[in-house]
Amino acid sequence: MGSLGVFIIMIFVIMLLGCPVAYAFGFGSLIFLVSAGQSLGSVSLTAFESTASYAYLAIPLFIMAGDLMSASGIADGIVTFCATLLKRFKGGMGLAIIFASAMFGMLTGSNIATITAVAGCLMASMIRMGWDKRYIAALLAAAGPLGYMIPPNNNAIMYSVIANCSTSDLFLCTIIPGVLWMALMMAVNRLIYKGYYNPDNAVAEMREVALADGVKQPLRIYAKDVWRAFLKALPALFMPVIIFGGIYGGIFTATEAGAVASVYAVFIGIFLYQKLTRKKLWKVFEGVGTQMGVILFMTPFSAIFTRILLEKNVPNMIANWFMGLSDNRIILMLLIDLVLLIAGFFLGVTVIIYIITPLLMPTAFALGISPIQMGCMLFVAIGCGNITPPCCPNLFISAKIADVPVVQCFKPIFIYFFFTGVPMILLVTFFPGLSEWLPALIGA
Repeated sequence: MGSLGVFIIMIFVIMLLGCPVAYAFGFGSLIFLVSAGQSLGSVSLTAFESTASYAYLAIPLFIMAGDLMSASGIADGIVTFCATLLKRFKGGMGLAIIFASAMFGMLTGSNIATITAVAGCLMASMIRMGWDKRYIAALLAAAGPLGYMIPPNNNAIMYSVIANCSTSDLFLCTIIPGVLWMALMMAVNRLIYKGYYNPDNAVAEMREVALADGVKQPLRIYAKDVWRAFLKALPALFMPVIIFGGIYGGIFTATEAGAVASVYAVFIGIFLYQKLTRKKLWKVFEGVGTQMGVILFMTPFSAIFTRILLEKNVPNMIANWFMGLSDNRIILMLLIDLVLLIAGFFLGVTVIIYIITPLLMPTAFALGISPIQMGCMLFVAIGCGNITPPCCPNLFISAKIADVPVVQCFKPIFIYFFFTGVPMILLVTFFPGLSEWLPALIGA
């Protein structure tokens, strides 16, 4: 265990020196294997098999479908529909960010794509209405995890390969927690939005709209506006029907659903909205290639690292260590939550899924946590990690879009973390039915 400990420390030192995470795992694993006198031939097969998965093909397809939706202007229709639907409520534009993030999540499966799409549609008008840019950035970041909690979920595809469970069940397991998370965020927004919204700061042409926040217009006019916005968003809203109707109707697999969604996005982007040009299409393909390049570098190197840990029996050592800490199941489950949250604060999504999952699985099994529930806990923890320092990729992106210092967004982001993120990870931990009921119902 001594040489293994040095090996693990060495990998983290390599990362701290600025080496990309994938190369850190690759170089560290190579040095360990050579120093231990082990053959490199067997690990090459491990690296190959880590990416040779049919389910894995769904990741670029769903990324492409979401990017095509953004490039074709379809996102505008969804966000406009959400804003129109919620304009009768106080803090309606804040609610629109949350609801639009959940709706856009049905198209992309990615929190980053969700943040950029919703920000592009709502941020400028909200600033002109008198909303604080710092709050907008924090709210966009906090709502980002809804982009994959409401399926499809690109993280679920990677997790399904590691945990050897159904991708379609993992899609379903986050629906109820995702809706609850959205409801909690809406409640928090209603309680705190006045501290970050002042209609008196609105520009002249937006003053009337800003002062009308929460003012209930005649129902007939409101219903007419909502109907028009709904019709505009209908082609985009039909995509989830195609995806999930096809998957759970037994017409095609989750991987094939990604291909169908991409073809559908191209069709409506070119022929219906007529905004998807050849240049935009090529840019989408380049973006998908770049994102998959990162994943495909990380996957084989992390697989080799994981294999070394498994050969050294590290997961069982960790399980035995956990079980030796306490006989109380509640305390042990809270410790797993704490490990997942801390991992989310410092590590990227791919590292958490490929490294932390195999290490904690034996402990989860010993506590009676199913792979489906464990996956849901992992996804919530990843979402919390994405919005909180020091890494907080969601917040870095939204703050850059809003052109505000990240540190100025900490106060509202921590409010959402403590009053939505932490309650959600506790709920999915101690109420397994939230994640397991729907997959069991559909599967039956």
